[in-house]
Amino acid sequence: MSDNDKPSDAPAAAGEAPPTPSPASATTGEAGSAPQTPTPRPAPPPASPPPPQVSPAEVASLRADLAKVRRELSELRGAREADGRAREELQQTAVDLRAQLDARDKELARLRAERDRITVELSKAQAEVAGRASEITSLRDREGRLTADLDKARAELDEARAAERRVSEERDGLRQRGAEGEARIKAAEDAREAAARELEKVSHELDSSRADQASDAKAAADAKAELAKVRSELDAAADRIKALKKRAADEEQAHASVRAELDRLRDELEAARAQIPPKRRGKGLAVAGGIVAGIVGTLIARR
Repeated sequence: MSDNDKPSDAPAAAGEAPPTPSPASATTGEAGSAPQTPTPRPAPPPASPPPPQVSPAEVASLRADLAKVRRELSELRGAREADGRAREELQQTAVDLRAQLDARDKELARLRAERDRITVELSKAQAEVAGRASEITSLRDREGRLTADLDKARAELDEARAAERRVSEERDGLRQRGAEGEARIKAAEDAREAAARELEKVSHELDSSRADQASDAKAAADAKAELAKVRSELDAAADRIKALKKRAADEEQAHASVRAELDRLRDELEAARAQIPPKRRGKGLAVAGGIVAGIVGTLIARR
């Protein structure tokens, strides 16, 4: 603060008490009006300092500094605007990258769901293929069993037919030997009929199996290769049947020898009958007939 700004030495200045009136003045005041206190004059305004003296060189230097500061400020504003644009570009790039990442996450989730769905469908398809394979294996096993049963039934039928031929050849000779021979012939015929019924049953099962195979065309198509193998086995079975037929022919020859043995026994029976006395001939014939029947039954059982 300058000397001109200091307050004047007035009585009302801070820290100073007003002047105490004298007793005479107080008495006078009581008698009449009080005397007026002199008003202090305001302090004069402070004098303004004189303007500084600046040389033209300093003015030029200050103007150059001001121009430099303005250029720097303009460059800073341009850099700030460039930074703002770069920041906006980076923000837009970040938004685009986030959108791309979200799209990739959605695509990855979709691919994972598709993979899970395909895995489930593949598991179902594998289970279905395994079930179909087991069904085909079961059908092949059943067809093999039925084919074996058919071969067995055919062999039994061939044996029954051979036995029928042998029985038909022997039936004429056995008719005159009584009811027991007829019963044995009937038993042989019943055996032939039972074999024929068994063959019909096996044929019916085979037809049923073929119907089942026809209803499942796909399984039948897959079983063609197996059927070719079965056919080769059937050819081998046919060869075995031929061998069995040859064996049957050999057994026929053996049967011829058996018939020769029967003829010999018949001759011996006739000779024994001639040696039996007339009184005991009936009982002896019954005993001899029983012996011959037992021998014939034994021979048939051996066949």
